[in-house]
Amino acid sequence: MFCIEFDTEQPELLIGLLSTYPFEGFQEFEERVEAYIESVAWNAIENDVLAAIEGISTLRKADRLPDKNWNAVWEASFSPVIIDDFCAIRASFHPPITTCQHEIIIDPKMAFGTGHHETTELMIRQMHNMDFAGKTVLDLGCGTGILAILAVKLGATEVIAVDNDPEAVSNAKENSTINGVHITCIHGIIEDLPTHGYDRVLANINRNVLLEIMPDIKRVLRPDGILLLSGILVEDKAVIERTAHLENLYRQNEQSLGEWLSILMMVDK
Repeated sequence: MFCIEFDTEQPELLIGLLSTYPFEGFQEFEERVEAYIESVAWNAIENDVLAAIEGISTLRKADRLPDKNWNAVWEASFSPVIIDDFCAIRASFHPPITTCQHEIIIDPKMAFGTGHHETTELMIRQMHNMDFAGKTVLDLGCGTGILAILAVKLGATEVIAVDNDPEAVSNAKENSTINGVHITCIHGIIEDLPTHGYDRVLANINRNVLLEIMPDIKRVLRPDGILLLSGILVEDKAVIERTAHLENLYRQNEQSLGEWLSILMMVDK
């Protein structure tokens, strides 16, 4: 495990941006943020992160931490997430939440995604207004599997969850079992998938990846399908839409929360 220290005058914005990468926790200080991540993951994303934070932060240092039960540390600070009366997300050690239509139990272990980040909430709020009954769904960058599990609970008949992190794939499988739903979990990237014709594609991923894979998203989306995106800063809306337009994908609606944006898109007919 590494502790990565960043200097910044905008700690909240920086944490929001870093949350789209597989960091496992943050501490905010005055003009400084500490972010925690596995060494292998940091080595894989360091250059991308430094490019993404340019202009709002600089790297101070990266220190290897002594071995510790980080899951136990995380459990001590994890509180349930409740989104209106629609969806509640809790860990298995929390008591049941009976005030929402759907309850999702998540034990994230080493995978990213506990439902606390604004981008996950935006995806869930958008999904509340979408029709999943009888649909095929692709969840790109599935993390702990929250969105894939919710899609099944909303009536989807086939859900494929894909992530390039093997820990995420393993954890999504475990979480689907905990929730009593079936999702097909695949370790890989969208380029590995054949054209399938998904009715719904969910992609809560960072901006740079979305821009790179937009042609592949269009390839696997049915002509009458719906694409739901998040992991997008409000300021990046224009570049995301320009790239989507090249694939004949156009915004139907959007929602924002703080600095973050979710966009629902469809193919222009």
